[in-house]
Amino acid sequence: MSYDMCSACDKKAIDVRTEIIERSDSKITKWIVCRCEDHIDTNVEEMRRLLRLRQEEFKKRLAK
Repeated sequence: MSYDMCSACDKKAIDVRTEIIERSDSKITKWIVCRCEDHIDTNVEEMRRLLRLRQEEFKKRLAK
């Protein structure tokens, strides 16, 4: 797995961190988050939302 691209967009990552996410079913998940300059201060929940949007757009492009 490569950590050179931002998790939320297509820009070069300048920061890579392991985030801890507590889920509603009382389980804890680790997530490696890569951030670019534009997303360096974005919280983990917003990064997850942006990643889901990015994945949906990618699936739409593949379906065409």
